[in-house]
Amino acid sequence: MPYRYYEERLPPHEKDIYSAVRRGLSSCERQFAVPRTDSKRLGDILSMVKLDDPLIFHVTKVSFTVADGASNIAVKPEYSMKKQEYEATLEIVRKRLKKILAPAQDLSIAEKEKYIHDYIVKNVRYDKLKKTYSHEVTGPLCHGIGVCEGMSKTFKLMCDEVGIDSLVCTGVGVPPDAATGKKSERHAWNIVIYKGVAYGVDVTFDATLSKDGRIWYNYFNVTDEVMSRDHGNVDFPVPACRGGRGAIC
Repeated sequence: MPYRYYEERLPPHEKDIYSAVRRGLSSCERQFAVPRTDSKRLGDILSMVKLDDPLIFHVTKVSFTVADGASNIAVKPEYSMKKQEYEATLEIVRKRLKKILAPAQDLSIAEKEKYIHDYIVKNVRYDKLKKTYSHEVTGPLCHGIGVCEGMSKTFKLMCDEVGIDSLVCTGVGVPPDAATGKKSERHAWNIVIYKGVAYGVDVTFDATLSKDGRIWYNYFNVTDEVMSRDHGNVDFPVPACRGGRGAIC
């Protein structure tokens, strides 16, 4: 069961929209209706659904129309695969997850989180391929390749599987080698919540820093004081990270 951070914070009317969107996308419906709202907010809720549930990895584009005076909006998604292929890929992803996480089942919460972080850092190569799967969990889990969005969604999905509450944050980030003159760009990372305390995690930046078999933890369970140096302008409100490195136990 995914931890749906964004859904939990929506008012009742928007939760109805969220549920209709999630149900329609999960079922690969070509068109479905949701309660009426303004177009920007509907776009936000569509994004929240995909951030909350990384297994919705087959949606490439969504358009919507509303007739004058209508109480509903017609949502028309476009998919990267047909329903049968999506369901088959879901099964592959679930089997892959089970195999990857098997060694972590008897670990403590802290050990499970570290195991997930280390697995992604060691086994997923950052590559800006022009492939939709690089932005989804299928990239890291099935191809060993992903960009920040795919890595952070994979981190969340794996946390969901072992009972760790986490969420995907989207905003902007400055790459760790900012000294070279690189500018900030769109970025995604994670927040882990344990016993009501939030911790910042960025597996992409740690993967970028890690070389020659050494794993770095510069962005593992850090506070906002650390994250705010090169992460910011989040798209949606997220909890303040006050837990320091190594505090989860």
